[in-house]
Amino acid sequence: MANIYSINYSKPGKVFILVSSCPIFNFNPENSSKFNIDIELIEKTFGNLGYVIHKNTSLDEIQTSNFSNDSCVIVFILSNSDLEKLCDYNGKNVCARQFFEAFCQNEQLRNKPKFFFIDATRVKNATRMKEIDYLDFFEKKEEFKQNDVLIDYAIDENFQSHNHSTSSVYISKICNLINDQCHEIDQVLLAVNNFVLNESKIKIYVKNGLRKKFFFKKYDNLSDKNKKYSCIKTFEGHADSVCCLQFIDQNTLVSGSDDCSIKIWDLNHNTCVKTFTGHTNWVLCIVLLNNFTIASGSGDNTIKIWDLEKNTCVNLLENETILVRCFQLIDKNRLAIGNEDFTIQVWNIEKKTCLLTLDEHKDSVRCLQNLGNNLLASGSCDNTIKIWSLINFNCVNTLRGHKYSVWCLEILDENKLASGSDDFTIKIWNIFSADCICTLEGHTNSVWCLKLINNDLLASGSGDNTIKIWDLKNKICVNTLEGHIGSVCSLQIFGNQTLASGSDDKTIKIWSLLS
Repeated sequence: MANIYSINYSKPGKVFILVSSCPIFNFNPENSSKFNIDIELIEKTFGNLGYVIHKNTSLDEIQTSNFSNDSCVIVFILSNSDLEKLCDYNGKNVCARQFFEAFCQNEQLRNKPKFFFIDATRVKNATRMKEIDYLDFFEKKEEFKQNDVLIDYAIDENFQSHNHSTSSVYISKICNLINDQCHEIDQVLLAVNNFVLNESKIKIYVKNGLRKKFFFKKYDNLSDKNKKYSCIKTFEGHADSVCCLQFIDQNTLVSGSDDCSIKIWDLNHNTCVKTFTGHTNWVLCIVLLNNFTIASGSGDNTIKIWDLEKNTCVNLLENETILVRCFQLIDKNRLAIGNEDFTIQVWNIEKKTCLLTLDEHKDSVRCLQNLGNNLLASGSCDNTIKIWSLINFNCVNTLRGHKYSVWCLEILDENKLASGSDDFTIKIWNIFSADCICTLEGHTNSVWCLKLINNDLLASGSGDNTIKIWDLKNKICVNTLEGHIGSVCSLQIFGNQTLASGSDDKTIKIWSLLS
């Protein structure tokens, strides 16, 4: 479980508390009122974490509930009787399996974690043990073996209830551990299991079908969740998609387009002040070489160097082997070029010569990122990210996990890298271990571009026409910027306060990141 479930910790999900006190077995009737202590503890613990608590719930209500905005669902079943004949709050006898299936068969909960904590520790002198037997209850149903489901089942040893003077030892231990900051689910289960082995006669059975790690967290309000970002300017002028952007300074922005042109925009006067023509195909990438010089890469298989003061092309990198899809400046005189022919070429800009070729990808190279420390990252349509040494010029690591093409990369710090993909996700990687730290989910189309706003916030542009702002600490989306009517193809940031976005709708939008 290398990945982490993407949870909106500001509104993580729903908690359902289902209680049975049917006298199917000979149990102590005093335990019925003691359920209230457990219920209050569950309400307090999970309410403090932002969960919506549901009591007095019927099977019909669960089957018709809307879970589309929930990241997970947690179910507590508190039973001192037969799990085959729980009471719901319409007065029906309902099998626990029916509650389970109502959650697990809900399409809105697909790929979301579902937790079932079943406390049958109050059964006393059971005469029909098979009806609460863990193996009989779970092993016969295929639905119980599916992914993203965790079942934790607690029962007294030999199905004999012991004295619970106040509340369930099992429930109180779970809640206390979560309250005491033991938030990762595996840690919680291990601690509960160790406790009951040493301190009580409870037996716990676990069926863990979770595919990723899960954390119980209280939402950190120090993030920018309350910021309202706004579009303050829209620039029109390109005749086709805006593929790439580059800030020259706070008031000057460069854009490249599928219309084969490069435009210089004055943000103070809201106007295009220069247009460079010369490419005969899409302008896919732009990089700032210095305050007066930019390089542009094009689908015409050339890279042009432009003097912004002289308003002219002053250099041209051209070779039949160049099939430009992206490039990245390594240092002031070396440029790495990602090509359609699966290779990465390193060029000397001044001498206009190819120094070497890296060729371990199995499909076209679509994005490059200089990581510093003599390392370069490349993302490809072969679904992988490769880390290259700029000293030995060999591949030192391959990051695998995306299901489809990798379109964009963004360095977060000296150890971490973000990637966006055709699989609609953003993954955060440890560069050196090649582990995926977490996956951010929320876009409904390809993620085309990424840009780090500050140490805590990441912006992503997508084919769903939106820009999402991600809180990297809490691993959630805290804002969605809407306004473009086409895919967001490019993002650039200046000074942590101004975000520029280019789109298939032929426009450039400027967003204020101030409250």
